[in-house]
Amino acid sequence: MRAPRAERERGSADRRMMPAALAVWATLLARHAVGEHWDVAVMTAMGVSLAAGVAVLLLTRGGPDARPRKAAPRIGPQCLWHAAVLLAAVGCATVAGGLSDLAESRDPLIGLLGSGESGVVTVTAVATTPVMSSERREADCQIDMRVRTVWSRDVGSPSNATVRAFAEDDACRWRQGAAYRVSGTLKAARFGSATAWLDVDRDDDVRETSPPPGWRAMGTRMQEAFFAQTDRLGDQGRVLVPGLTIGVLGQDVHRQETEGASPVDDTYAGALEEDFKRSGIMHPMAVSGSHFVLAAELVRRCCARLLAPRWFAAVGVIGAYAVLVALVYPSDSVLRAAAMGMVGVAGLFLGRRSQALSSLNWTVIAILLIRPELSGSYGFALSCAAVYGIVLFDAAVAGFLEGLMPTTLARAVSVTVCAQIPTLPIQVMMNPQVPLLAVPANVVTSPVVGMTTLVGLAALLVSWALPGLGHGLVLLASVGTAVLERCATLLGSMPSGTLVWPDGVAGAIAMTAAELACAAAVAATMHAMRILRRDDAADAGIPDGAATGTPYRPTPMSRWTTWWRETCAMLFDVQH
Repeated sequence: MRAPRAERERGSADRRMMPAALAVWATLLARHAVGEHWDVAVMTAMGVSLAAGVAVLLLTRGGPDARPRKAAPRIGPQCLWHAAVLLAAVGCATVAGGLSDLAESRDPLIGLLGSGESGVVTVTAVATTPVMSSERREADCQIDMRVRTVWSRDVGSPSNATVRAFAEDDACRWRQGAAYRVSGTLKAARFGSATAWLDVDRDDDVRETSPPPGWRAMGTRMQEAFFAQTDRLGDQGRVLVPGLTIGVLGQDVHRQETEGASPVDDTYAGALEEDFKRSGIMHPMAVSGSHFVLAAELVRRCCARLLAPRWFAAVGVIGAYAVLVALVYPSDSVLRAAAMGMVGVAGLFLGRRSQALSSLNWTVIAILLIRPELSGSYGFALSCAAVYGIVLFDAAVAGFLEGLMPTTLARAVSVTVCAQIPTLPIQVMMNPQVPLLAVPANVVTSPVVGMTTLVGLAALLVSWALPGLGHGLVLLASVGTAVLERCATLLGSMPSGTLVWPDGVAGAIAMTAAELACAAAVAATMHAMRILRRDDAADAGIPDGAATGTPYRPTPMSRWTTWWRETCAMLFDVQH
């Protein structure tokens, strides 16, 4: 007799689709290494994967619950089914990567770049991001756009490429979501995720052809009202409050000269950003899953207080997610968080348990098959790796730390450690240094980050209608960000706060090996402690299994542990 469905659902511990998700990711990353021979790899891998998948499916006769035939091989049906899923994932990723490369190679804008005839072109494109300060000295602002039509020699060709347009201050009156006809000099992108750069010389070269949708225009208006209130703060609040709220640091927001707002001190902003990186607390400045978790939890608690039905709570969470997506800066981590959140909403609507790991695996598979170019995105990789680490290791690490410190502190430390375990190899590829003080910095700032984020989001929602209330909220949020600034300045300025590490792939491999060595040392230590405790029990004449618990025997280690727990309880006001 099978157990009830509620007892059989263990999505947070269901690792069956994890190999498939990692296989999709690895296959799409391999296309960058294969390079010009990818066409051959596409045909070979597709044929082998599909043929093997069909053969294994015939052997399993329909699924993991099917019983093997008498003449079937001795390999279990579960293993065969998992192998079929894995091969199917590799085949789908191979096809998706090949189709993406094929579409990119036939794009007329890519053709202009490859032929060397780029020069001055005209494009019809839709702005996909807010206007930001330019990363290049030759321009004042920049904006990412999705090209719809490329005009070259009075001939229009459909396109789907992304360009980053750079313009002077007079031509920086872009609106996110609007369509434009832009003329400029097309160049190959030297950095960033855009396919090409488009240098706009004059204001006359930009003409809006259609306004943004109503919801997008409302979101832009709310952002501008929010920035107007943060501009009344000091440099600390102007830099950190927008970063913590919508994922854009204050110095990166483009402001027109006619708006009257003085620019942020570049020296201070650069030093503060470097301190945040060195102290390991830069990640709250990028909108990710925490914003969506806070919004969903707030909606669920309100619905529970009102005794609202389950479907009403699901609709409310969807609405909260839609508002967040419209207001925060669009990024790869936001896409991951929103997609995974929608999978969770589907489970809430159907009355299913939360299945974090299973939801993440399906999210990774779906996003990478739809947008294969995200396989090389650092933002997407860091977001997924952090969630993988928390879901897979948090319970074990928290259980180990609860014996050394109060439960609340142990959980905070566990979340930080588990998020950093899989992300450190990726971080050293971006920045070859290891923040040694990241764990204490995150533990100290985590309560402040949550409350400040909620206050900042409230200010973002009301500033357009009630400017006075919005200013009061951003002023309160700046008090919380002052704590973050102080922590980052103290820890980031310490010479021993960071460890220089090799960069690139070699650095990532070395970091992975170091983490595995540390894990092996911890496991060996715990095993040795278990053996010592068993030997002590045998010396005391206590047979195995005679007692339900371990008898208290004061030792120097236990006295130190007791003192440490009492000290932490006093410092953090934790009741035992």
